[in-house]
Amino acid sequence: NTDGSGFTNLYSFSGSDGAYPEAGLILSGRTLYGATPAGGVNNRGTVFAINTDGTGFTNLYSFSGSDGANPNAGLILSGHTLYSTTFSGGVSDLGTVFAINTDGTGFTSLYSFSGSSGNPDAGLILSDHTLYGTTDFGGENDQGMVFAINTDGTGFTNLHSFSGSDGTLLEAGLILSGHTLYSMTRHGGVNNQGTVFAINTDGTGFATLYNFSDSDGVHPDAGLILSDHRLYGMTQEGGVNGEGTIFSLLLPETIIANNSTYNRNGLNLWLLKISDLFSNVTDLFGNPVSLAGVSGSTNGIPLVIRSGYIQYYNTNLVDDQFTYTVTNTLGLYATGVITLTAAPAQPLSGQIASLAMTNGVATLHFGGIANYTYQVQVSTNLTDWRTLEITNAPASGVFQFTDPNPPQPSAFYRLLWSGNLVPN
Repeated sequence: NTDGSGFTNLYSFSGSDGAYPEAGLILSGRTLYGATPAGGVNNRGTVFAINTDGTGFTNLYSFSGSDGANPNAGLILSGHTLYSTTFSGGVSDLGTVFAINTDGTGFTSLYSFSGSSGNPDAGLILSDHTLYGTTDFGGENDQGMVFAINTDGTGFTNLHSFSGSDGTLLEAGLILSGHTLYSMTRHGGVNNQGTVFAINTDGTGFATLYNFSDSDGVHPDAGLILSDHRLYGMTQEGGVNGEGTIFSLLLPETIIANNSTYNRNGLNLWLLKISDLFSNVTDLFGNPVSLAGVSGSTNGIPLVIRSGYIQYYNTNLVDDQFTYTVTNTLGLYATGVITLTAAPAQPLSGQIASLAMTNGVATLHFGGIANYTYQVQVSTNLTDWRTLEITNAPASGVFQFTDPNPPQPSAFYRLLWSGNLVPN
């Protein structure tokens, strides 16, 4: 019980049914599932099931060596299928990834590790149809690696090979938040006393988050948990008394929203394309970002999000500011400041798609933003401009204008956004 009472020995192993269990159990309904790294029919380890009241112990599978040996890690469950790893055995005796149904049928060795990848000591995690795990050794530098493999055994990928300076000997399991995996190495790092690291599920964005030293802990061996953007874990040794530590680590600011300045060009109506706004945003691990919201401006002007744009409308040509907030798939937020200067700069123009002269008549095709109003203007010297027409851009954004009497000997045309119009 949670108060320490009611301790019950549910089952004692005898060797033939398993021996020396190292990993934890998982629970499904009223059944517990686990593995032992030794014992069983061949003394190579077992997978077992037992009811929560201690009845119904079943040896679901005994390893033989060629199919894997010494399952040190715990199991994970998806539907009616259990997944895990063995530390040794398999084709090269460097361990395997396996699957087995909860009733003991359908055992499958999904992958046998080889010289370039070997000896998984920790368990797996599952996201969609992909399993993620680590190995103690193997990889490009034989210092361990992070890997991914599909649940059907295809698509094995080495996501990261450790080199020692970034960690080695991965005995702790992975945890997943959003698209980022977190775990620890028992050795390696700056002080060769272990690290905390992060890596994206596609293998990008590897980062060493912390290097352990004597005073704060040495050789982390167990897994992490994540709560409110803070990692919690333990080290086996080190600390003030040299007997290990419990620690927490605040995740770094992985998402940064930078401050930016834009010019309203003397216009009442100003639009900022949201996709352009994200050029100001940095996510250290490359997680997808999205706009969480915008505030009202310093001058009390409400901001409107519409059709992929942030829309600002103010008939007073004064400088202004507002804040925007972005978030990523980890649930982290960041806020940046947008400064709007009001002074006119260069005219905000549409794009001339084509210009043709036929029998002295100029035909132009312009591109603008759908449903907004533009002035078609002409000049003979690029200084003095005259408005020929005021028109709304159609849904396509492209429209045609014909000038039957273009100035001679030369004429210049532009499309000017009419910023004094009230937005729809």
